[in-house]
Amino acid sequence: MSITAGAIAKKAAVILAKDKRTWKVVGFLAAMIIAIALLPVMVLLAIGSQLSSAETQNIDYSAYVQNLSAEQKSQLSQMETDGKAIADELSKLGLKTQTVKAQMIYLTYFENVSKGKNFFKDYCACFKEKDNRKLIENLNGKYGLKISYEEFMRSYSVIANVSIDSSLFLNLDVKNNIDLARWAENAYTTQWGYVPHTDGNVLTEEKYKALKEKYPKEITEECEKWQSRRTTDNYSLLKSYMWYDSKSRTISKDNYSISDMTVQELYKSASVKGSMDNLPDKVGTAVISGDIIGIYIGKGSIVYAKSVTDGVVKESVKNASWKAWFEVPWIEYGEEKNFSNEIQFDEYEKAKKNNLGLVQWAKQAHENGWGYVYGTYGNVLTESILQDRAKVKAPESFKDENGNAIDMEVKLLSNQHINKIREKYRRRSIALDKKGNPYISNGEVAFKTEDNFSKFLRHILAEAIVYPDMRSKEIMEFYDCYDISEIPLRVFSDMEEYNYVFKTVLTLLGVLPKDEENTDDKDIEEAKN
Repeated sequence: MSITAGAIAKKAAVILAKDKRTWKVVGFLAAMIIAIALLPVMVLLAIGSQLSSAETQNIDYSAYVQNLSAEQKSQLSQMETDGKAIADELSKLGLKTQTVKAQMIYLTYFENVSKGKNFFKDYCACFKEKDNRKLIENLNGKYGLKISYEEFMRSYSVIANVSIDSSLFLNLDVKNNIDLARWAENAYTTQWGYVPHTDGNVLTEEKYKALKEKYPKEITEECEKWQSRRTTDNYSLLKSYMWYDSKSRTISKDNYSISDMTVQELYKSASVKGSMDNLPDKVGTAVISGDIIGIYIGKGSIVYAKSVTDGVVKESVKNASWKAWFEVPWIEYGEEKNFSNEIQFDEYEKAKKNNLGLVQWAKQAHENGWGYVYGTYGNVLTESILQDRAKVKAPESFKDENGNAIDMEVKLLSNQHINKIREKYRRRSIALDKKGNPYISNGEVAFKTEDNFSKFLRHILAEAIVYPDMRSKEIMEFYDCYDISEIPLRVFSDMEEYNYVFKTVLTLLGVLPKDEENTDDKDIEEAKN
């Protein structure tokens, strides 16, 4: 006897709510999203409950689909079609953040509900109600259902916890204060746990055992309750956002290089900061108290990873002894309009390109503070867009095969990219006193951060200049130099030529101010040494 789509989804929801294997399945599903991010994999998990822990580590989605009956394949196809219809309607209503919730409820409970012409439009309109309990009551009343709020929350909280719903965020291609606040609030809403030395990934049984063996004093028995859920320690709530890559849908240190400086060192490095007396009403602002850090999410609320007992919490800014606030370096701060690629305004009609629409378009560009960058077309300026090239004259000795002067091509690097390179040349070490002993501050060993600024600048040159490509195997072999921070010295061995390239390229990148064409030679000399 075949399993109906609704029964499959409901069974899967129950399995997800209690099965420790969930994290692996949902981790896989992130890579095979078609139209509805979660539910096709729920179907696969439910059919026969045949997925073992070992199998789910390397699931072949296509293989499982091929093993479905014709009826089950048809049901799966219909689920994807309906899920896309829901996503499209919610997008029209400006309710994209409700997508996963709406898809899950529909596929779990609506199999026997009659669906007329405007069903999805009416159904999606229900999700304007943000209170989950009221939402379930409204759906039960409108469609004659008997959805249990407790059952729904058990299933939904697990799905939401182990997945990262990209529709919740404004622009995951740019690390910005709006999405940092949403990241923190999502961690609270989906009940992330607190476990020392974790970074926002799901705490598997294997990972828990490894941590317990490595940190027996810190990983207490109480930590076990957070298994199969996303967990973080205090500082890593911020770091997990920095480490999240929306394309691979992974949280990894390899995705984004940030310093290993302490919370206090991060605060000291910030250029915008102040006391709690003048905390700005700007979401994504960080607050600190000693080595504890929190994220301001607006409306007087702070989210932070508090303790193993409490997990990630949301508290009033007045309820804690926060000492100071600061803007996190490497995060862009602004308003939603600065980062969103969605353009909406009342008088513009896409179907009718007309002079009134053009005027409205121009007014919005002005009011929203659009910037000017040659070769861009109105989208938010991201790292990928910044791969454009600028041409500058090469030193006089650089000629083509006909003896003509050539141009160098320079890739415009974003501040984010530049800062990522800079982190490679920062070293954190224990601060020593005059006798060579560790320096103790407030009862703790103090650390110092040292920059190898000269290597950093040379690396920037090699990274930015794409013609001639100093990172190419041919050039490195020709100059017998395989260190990216040293190759500029080999290619531009003449001091005057190096000075010219140094000033020209770094000024173009904004690393050197434009009005400092006569930069002190000691800066250049430092870069050479």
